[in-house]
Amino acid sequence: FPPFLQKKHFLLRYYQWICLGILIFVGFAAEFLVRHGLQWLTNTWFRFMDNGERKRAEKATWRPLGLLAQALVWYGGTKLIDLPPMVLSVLFIAMKAFAVFAAVWTAFRLIDVFAHFWLRRTASTETKFDDLLVKLVSKSLKTLGICLGVVLFAQLFSLDVWGIMGGLGIGGIAVAFAAKEALGNLFGSITVLTDRPFEIGDWIITEDVEGTVESVGMRSTRIRTFYNSQVTLPNSRMTT
Repeated sequence: FPPFLQKKHFLLRYYQWICLGILIFVGFAAEFLVRHGLQWLTNTWFRFMDNGERKRAEKATWRPLGLLAQALVWYGGTKLIDLPPMVLSVLFIAMKAFAVFAAVWTAFRLIDVFAHFWLRRTASTETKFDDLLVKLVSKSLKTLGICLGVVLFAQLFSLDVWGIMGGLGIGGIAVAFAAKEALGNLFGSITVLTDRPFEIGDWIITEDVEGTVESVGMRSTRIRTFYNSQVTLPNSRMTT
C-alpha cells in the first residue's frame, strides 16, 4: 500500500479501514447470493407450497444459511487484513458467537424443510404412525442441534468442557432423581412408538381424559377433548 494509506487513524491504518469496508460489503454480498441462489433452487426443485405465502416462507427458510455464509466470509477475511491483536480478538469473539448462532439457526431451518417434505410424503399413506415419527425425529434433531451448538460454542471460546462434564458427573445422582419423571416420559414415548396403541387422529379414553390425539412428543401427548380444549398428558401415564 502507498505511504498515505499507512497512516494510523483511530487504532487502525487507513488501508485496514478500507479493507474492513470491502470485507463488510463482500459479507453482505455473500449472504444475498446464497439466500437468493437457494431460493431459486427451491423454486425450481422443491415446490412444497402452493399458496400465496410461498415466497415469504422460502425467504424465511434460507435466511439463516445466508447469515452463516456471511459469518464465514467475515471470519476468514479478518485474518487477511493484518489487524492489531486487540482489535482482532474483539472481532473474533463477536464473529464466533454470530457464527455459532447462525449455524444452529441454519440447522433448525433445514430440519423444518426436510420435516415438511416428509410430512407431505407421509400424508399420502394410510397409517398415521409415520406422521408421528417425522415430528418426533425432527424435535430430537433440533435438541441434538442445540447440544452440538453448546459444545461448539465451548470449543471456540476454549472453555473447559471436560471440567464442566466432570462437575455434572459429581451431581449425577441428584440429576438422576430429578430427571426420573422425564426419563419415564421418554420411555413412555418409545413405548408409544413401538407398541403403537394409538395414532394421530384416533379417539382415545384414558383415566381422566377422552378426546382426539393431536400430537405425540418426547415428553407428552396432546389430546383435543370433546369440548375443544387441549389437554397435555405425560407419556409415562400413557403406558399405564
